[in-house]
Amino acid sequence: MPSVAPVIPTSLTSAALSPSSPSLGWGPLSRPWPFFQFAALALAPIIPAADTQNPKATHDGGSGAGAGEPPLHVLARVVAKLSLIAGGVGLLQFKLPNAVLEMLYSLGLFAVLGLLMDGPAALFTSLLGFQVAPHFDEPWRVDSVASFWAKRWNLAAGSTLRDLLYDPILEGRLIPATRKARGMTKQTSPSSSRRLAGMVACFLGSAAMHELQFWYFKGHWSGGRYGGFFLAQVPMLLGERLLYGGLRRRGITVPRLVRAAVTLAVLLWTSHHYFWAPLREQGIMAVAEEAVTARVLEAKAAFGFVKR
Repeated sequence: MPSVAPVIPTSLTSAALSPSSPSLGWGPLSRPWPFFQFAALALAPIIPAADTQNPKATHDGGSGAGAGEPPLHVLARVVAKLSLIAGGVGLLQFKLPNAVLEMLYSLGLFAVLGLLMDGPAALFTSLLGFQVAPHFDEPWRVDSVASFWAKRWNLAAGSTLRDLLYDPILEGRLIPATRKARGMTKQTSPSSSRRLAGMVACFLGSAAMHELQFWYFKGHWSGGRYGGFFLAQVPMLLGERLLYGGLRRRGITVPRLVRAAVTLAVLLWTSHHYFWAPLREQGIMAVAEEAVTARVLEAKAAFGFVKR
């Protein structure tokens, strides 16, 4: 009697699931991977380093976070972010001005999200043998709103939005292309209107997901304020492009430090009114502060820094 051995596929690609889907054909899962690497990419919040090196990785043709990092570098970043969280919890004991507090919240969000993502990155880099891209790329070094979203902040989410919305719109898979656009090759630059549609779709998608998170926490929507932070990025990006483009045409170069200061000021101002305000007014930040503080105190007690 012939034996039947279990068969594990040696490589998988998401294109096998539904080739007609308008959002398939791009992104990490569109390429063939060994089984366990495919499963890691599908289930964990990670993206391969190669995806940030691809010219398609950012909307302005940049390189994103660059090459992947060795596991020891990832672990070093984990330790740094743990220290940042612990230091932030210590500062929360003081009465801080709103501007300072919200800057601390922003750093805390960077540290907590980065920490949650660095763990799987270190694990899969060590066990599965492929480089994982960082999820954040020194966001404090930002010098434009465009580079903040495309190259610096939460690159995994940006990559997902690009693959699901931006690229399919540019190529006419979500918004039907005109006869002229259908004749374009991949090397042909898409129209400005199509790029604008893709950008709007990405920020609409992000706004919708954040409003859904708000509803999950509170059982009701924020009234559009929370998602409005992301929708506000569209006119900000357009205004930035017009402003700096106009200055360049007049031969005026804005120093990088000035651009960085303006960018951070604009992002902090909009986040104050649209991102942090509804979270604080509805008590979400108070709950978050309590939870993070409790975890930090538990960790200190476990390592003998404080008495239980």
